Amino acid sequence: MQKLVVIGAGLHYREKYHQVVKNHQIVLVIDLKSQERQIRQALGDVPQKYLFLDDDTRNSVDLEMLDGIDVEADGVLICTEPKVRCGYALWAAKKGWPMFLDKPATLTLDEFEALIKGRVRGVVSCERRANLGYRTLFTIINDFTETYGVPLSNIDIHFAGGVWKTPQEYLKEENHPFKYGYGMLMHSGYHYIDLLAQLLPYGRGTNVCLNAIASTPKDVVFGARDYPYLDSEDHLIYSEEMSGFGETDVMVMGQVLRDAHVMTNFSVKMLGTSLSMREYETRGEKLPGKIRQEGLYLHFGHLMSIQLSSTQFNRIDSTVTPEEEFTITVLRSPLIDGPKIETITRAEITTDPTSLNTAARRWQLNEFLSNRCAHSPLHSHLFTMQLIEQIYSELQCCAFSV
Repeated sequence: MQKLVVIGAGLHYREKYHQVVKNHQIVLVIDLKSQERQIRQALGDVPQKYLFLDDDTRNSVDLEMLDGIDVEADGVLICTEPKVRCGYALWAAKKGWPMFLDKPATLTLDEFEALIKGRVRGVVSCERRANLGYRTLFTIINDFTETYGVPLSNIDIHFAGGVWKTPQEYLKEENHPFKYGYGMLMHSGYHYIDLLAQLLPYGRGTNVCLNAIASTPKDVVFGARDYPYLDSEDHLIYSEEMSGFGETDVMVMGQVLRDAHVMTNFSVKMLGTSLSMREYETRGEKLPGKIRQEGLYLHFGHLMSIQLSSTQFNRIDSTVTPEEEFTITVLRSPLIDGPKIETITRAEITTDPTSLNTAARRWQLNEFLSNRCAHSPLHSHLFTMQLIEQIYSELQCCAFSV
């Protein structure tokens, strides 16, 4: 692909994708008028044309207006907030353009199914599908299950993201917002539900049942003690002002059954309320101090266990190298082949010092530009969206008093 349209040229696009595509012909950038100054300043004359829409289109897409746009392109990057991705994707599909979409491709399962029904050609940017560490993990799993035929009996996934926002930021922010009724599951949490969706088939079950609980900003923001760098009551926004906001922390627990037998137990914990390196209230466009901690425990009956750990130690202490820790530990029964304890470090996976996720995102985009599916074609995310739909349904259940 040589000619590209970019929809949504905010900080995420500029940090994650622009270096990959800037040497292609960016024939059009579409964004909001409120972002014009920053975008023009950042991208300059690289795009051949800009279109800045009224800010009242932030939450909806005027397809009739877009139909009037006359531009020749080979593909489109859709990097908006998820609430408008479906509209832009349907417009791009009418133009016959394949598309590269940020995760999640849509906000709801109904929207996602509309894209599938519309035969949209697309790749979803979901870097753990291309992350060399996780590719190594799935190679180990595939080799074991093909050799021994033992199902995956237990999955525990833990993610902590260190999202520490002030009350005013929760109220006002449009980048990774919470005020529209969605949060962690549509932000970083999507990666871990997608990881769950990739792992569950190894349990060989047929029916998934799950429960979910969550916290929201109204639970996190309730007093000055939560914000030690704030010294004024004027900053505090109490819970009644955050009614209906999206989830900051989510915990999911469930089972996969086959013929009334439990094949796999699973749990996923996704936390924004965790360690942050943020020190000050003042900030730039990017939320400071986020620290990713992720871990995975897998058990294949009594025969094999796998532990995976990845943490951004360099963001905690800049003297630590490489930028991130990534370790896989495999523990085997003496009844199967292989070392009883095997540790695979990041250095054995790759010598590239680039973050594994950053390298994976760039690889996926380059694969898309070469008309390949990048381990993440749109239709392959259906199960992930079905899981998220069920989680949100569970979160609607009322709590009870004790």
